Amino acid sequence: MTDINLSATANTEPELGYGELLQILWRRLPWLGGAFALCTGLAAIATVLQSPTYRSSMQLLVEPNVSESISLNSQEGTPPDSSSEIALDYATQLNLMRSKQFVEEVVLTYSDLCLPEESQQDCINRFRNSLSLSQLEENSTRTRIFEAVFTDSDNYLTKKSLEALQRIYLKYNDNQQTARLDNGLKLVDQQIEQVRRDLANSQQALRRFRQSGGTINPEQQSLEASAALDSLVQTQREVQADYQEAQAQFEAAQAALSVDPSQAKLAAKLSQSGRYQTLLDALQTSELALSERLAVYTHSDPVAEDLQAQRDRQVDLLRAESQRLLGSGELIEEADLLSSGQLGENELAIVQNLIDTQIRINGLAARNNSLEQAQQQLQQKLDAYPELIARYDKLQPEVETQRASLEQLLETRQALANDLAQGGFKWEIVESADLGNKISPNPVQNLAVGGVAGLFIGGLLAYGRESIDTVIRTSEDLKKQTALPLLGVLPAVRESASHSSPLTRSLKLSIEDTSSVLRSDLLGKVQWEPFREAVDLIYKNIQLTASSPKSKSKSKLNAGPKSVMVTSAVAGEGRTTLAIGLALSAARSQKRVLLIDADLRRPSLHEQIGLSNRYGLTTLSDSVETPLPVSVMLANTQIDILPAGSFSEDPVRLLNSHRMRELVAKFEQQYDFVVFDTSNVLGQVDALQIASLCEGVVIISRLERVTQSDLSQATAILAPVNQLGIVANGSRRPLSSHSSPFLPEPSFSNNGRAIQSESPLSSRRH
Repeated sequence: MTDINLSATANTEPELGYGELLQILWRRLPWLGGAFALCTGLAAIATVLQSPTYRSSMQLLVEPNVSESISLNSQEGTPPDSSSEIALDYATQLNLMRSKQFVEEVVLTYSDLCLPEESQQDCINRFRNSLSLSQLEENSTRTRIFEAVFTDSDNYLTKKSLEALQRIYLKYNDNQQTARLDNGLKLVDQQIEQVRRDLANSQQALRRFRQSGGTINPEQQSLEASAALDSLVQTQREVQADYQEAQAQFEAAQAALSVDPSQAKLAAKLSQSGRYQTLLDALQTSELALSERLAVYTHSDPVAEDLQAQRDRQVDLLRAESQRLLGSGELIEEADLLSSGQLGENELAIVQNLIDTQIRINGLAARNNSLEQAQQQLQQKLDAYPELIARYDKLQPEVETQRASLEQLLETRQALANDLAQGGFKWEIVESADLGNKISPNPVQNLAVGGVAGLFIGGLLAYGRESIDTVIRTSEDLKKQTALPLLGVLPAVRESASHSSPLTRSLKLSIEDTSSVLRSDLLGKVQWEPFREAVDLIYKNIQLTASSPKSKSKSKLNAGPKSVMVTSAVAGEGRTTLAIGLALSAARSQKRVLLIDADLRRPSLHEQIGLSNRYGLTTLSDSVETPLPVSVMLANTQIDILPAGSFSEDPVRLLNSHRMRELVAKFEQQYDFVVFDTSNVLGQVDALQIASLCEGVVIISRLERVTQSDLSQATAILAPVNQLGIVANGSRRPLSSHSSPFLPEPSFSNNGRAIQSESPLSSRRH
């Protein structure tokens, strides 16, 4: 991309120096001085003739008490029964506020507003003359704000007078509103008060009923009690079924025991005691030894006696242990001691099951009793609910009816209040009165305003033309507007050049086997010697740019870019003519040249040359093969031309396609110089897309047509690409008066390659 100073193109207008500003003022000094003297003199005369006057104002918002929004613009065409009536009402309000009754009430209420030497009538007349009321307007639309202005020679008196008038206005408005509402709502308020008393009595009776009956809503509570009773009955049935099941289990366990059920618990305790079982085993051992001894000896045998005594002691210990375990104070027979405590594991399990079943039976019986008691209590409540419901159904509708009546009366009162307020106006202070401001005379301000106005008017006369004229008119202005180098200047076409001889008009273009007549104005222009020389100079300046990295001729000195796009900021600046001229200039330099019409939205190249636009760039981009463009003999110079082709619905998509990039690369390989005639930059992206495919961009700007803003925007948009320079078109100055190209003279190294010095045209590939 060309290394340029973008800050220079950021400003839409060139800055004027102090010298230029002073020159403009000096040239326009009579206008500036005359305007200053005239305005200052008029201000001085007005100051001398004015007498001291103070002014104070206040603003009141006057709104109609209507619900719908009504336009107050009397200038709009509205039916006479809508806006006209409202406008008449506002006029009535304005006349009412101006009426004498308010002024008289102000003077009578606030006597200190009158001067000592004034009579009451004179004070009233002075007050009315000093007061002015008007309806404010905003953009020719009448607002709902009235402004009261009071002028007097005393600044304190202006404020006091408006404050007194403000209090009288608000008092009158409040009194009117209150009286209208009080008279209309008197009967409704009496009915509301009576209904409120009846409602209070009914609510008190309902409250006493609830306190005495212990219920809030007996109907709902009766339903809840009935549901609870049903639940209790169902639960009681389940408990009775469980009780019968447990009783059957208890009887089965009793039948399975080998001992008396009353003794089963005692036997189970003894059977589970380890100490008791140890004593029992010892007793059985002693009995066995005693029986064996007695089988041989008699009871008098000393050993038998010892064994008998040992057995008796063990029986006593066993009895004591059983009493400790069972907690019984009675003596247990010896036979019971020997038989008890002999239960097995199965019998112990049955005894434990028997105990658990007995506990369950007792619990189910207790639960059944409690359910029966709860059922009796609920049944008693249900028996009492019918009477309570009857009383509640009598009290509750009375409360609801009276409450509904009260709400209806309140709504009626609100609607009636709104109806009474309809048609009335509400006055509200928007801006209170301040201390009176001195409005005249103010010599310093008047003279300062006159002097500033004179300087301002004179400055406008001096700078008016320069400030509003943003059109670039000379090539020097074009160079100031942009940092791009000026590649050349195209002269304005003369009438004789645009209308060439009949011989020129009859020239033909050879396009393969067909031909078409060239337009005389185009051929006359490209053959006009000043134009041809200017285009040759522009082409040479383009060739003097640094060699493109993309070009295959890097080793060749000053090869220049192989593909150049010609564009402009806006339409009608001569893009197509310059593109044709550059193509012809390159062809005269023995270059293989291809001219492509890349303006797919408004193609014009085929019209100026007289070619068919049926096939071209759009159809070429859709095909797989790349056919040769049309070969044209123009001004005794042969070039190849590729028209835009048929209309494309989406040019951006076509230009951004991979096929388009392949075509550009192939054209750059086949030709020495490829020129793209594109659309303007502003308003569309086509030119920027094509610029990204080319090695350089040339911008043409028509003098006295392009504006500073358009040119700055165009160069800023093309900043990412390689901008080679700019061409001024339509200059009316002699060509010799233009300066030479802004390119440094190349220096050469030993190997013959040009070494470019640092300049605005130093090119870097984007």
